[in-house]
Order: sequence, then structure tokens, then C-alpha cells
Amino acid sequence: MKNLPCSVLRLCLSLSTIAVLHVSAADSLQSPRTQFLQDQPWPDDKGVHINAHGGGVIYYGGKYYWFGEFYPGKKNRAPQVTGISCYSSTDLYNWKSEGIVLTRDYGFKLPCQTPKFKSVNFQGDKATVKCGCFVSKLTEFKVNEILGFTICGSDKVRQSAKTKLVDGNTVEVWSDKIMMPISICYAWSEMPTCNLFSTDSLPVTHFRTDTNFILVL
Repeated sequence: MKNLPCSVLRLCLSLSTIAVLHVSAADSLQSPRTQFLQDQPWPDDKGVHINAHGGGVIYYGGKYYWFGEFYPGKKNRAPQVTGISCYSSTDLYNWKSEGIVLTRDYGFKLPCQTPKFKSVNFQGDKATVKCGCFVSKLTEFKVNEILGFTICGSDKVRQSAKTKLVDGNTVEVWSDKIMMPISICYAWSEMPTCNLFSTDSLPVTHFRTDTNFILVL
């Protein structure tokens, strides 16, 4: 060995290192996780640490999808691209990288936003609320009534409201104590009890239609 040229020794050492790394990576990829491990890197199907910051998980079509912000950097050894990353899984332990995605641009039939307040119309003793649901529809979660709405008249005193789901994006709101409502709120408290969701299991974003109220009853 001592008579071999330095260039040959360097080549042998490099090939040995590559072989070890290849075997280690293969072992990692062939050993699926069966539990959550704390304080350890969480690799995807390519052996790269999952990069989906501030994200959320939805269940759709028999798979879990994890969307989150992609932060480039040396720690993740990922391409220097920013955007929204997506991973898919069938068991929540092992995740496949689906790349940098924007659902509206790339045609995936996945919800990309929660339903949001769009408009309100006051007529008589009722308020008619419309929400932007994108490709989804509104639904009550667990119980057959919508919880979380309050309504008030000119005295600015809020009352718990009755509700009726009119269609896929419209809710009627009223209270027997208020003859002429002027504003409504949904899920507007520190610990609201609310259950208005989209059929894609995304909660309606809280909202209010005024800036001044006295009391929630």
C-alpha cells in the first residue's frame, strides 16, 4: 500500500466513503418508521429532513397531506427554492416528498384555504351570511346545528344566535330577542364553541361584521 501513488489512495478512500454512505442511505430508506421519535431528524422518502414549517395536515382520498413553508438552507440540504412544500403519507410516520407545490397552479384537487367570510345581508329579523368556500361546501361538525354565532341590534348587546344552513355557502342567522339586527360575529371570543367547517374538514375562519359591541350572552 505504501508504494501506491497518492492519487490512487485518494480514489480508493473516496470510493469506500461513497459505498458506506450508499449503504447507510439504503438502510434508512428500507426501514420504515413505526413510531414518532423525539429530538431526531425526520427524513422523507429521499432521506432528506422534512421541510414544512408552520404547516398543517389534511386527510384526503385515503392519504394524509402535510403542507408547510419551505425554508431553504444548509440544514435541509434542499434546493434554494422558497414556497409551499407538500408531503404525503398513509400512516403519519413515513412521508413521501411531493415537492414544492401550489394547489391552484398545479391542478391537485386539494383544498388550499379555509372558508372565509364573504358578505352579510340584513333583511328583517335575519342576517344572511355568505362564505367563500372555494371548491368545497359548508357543513356542521358533529351536531346538526351551527354553533358559534352571535347577533346584535342597535343596542350593541350581543345575543346567542339561531342558525340555518341554507346551501353550500350560505347561513341564515337570527335571534328571537332581536327584531332588527345590525351585526354578527362568528367564533369571536377567547374560547369559542364553534363547529362550522368545510366538507374538506377545514374550519371557517372567525369573523365579525362590526367594530363595537358591549356584551356576549
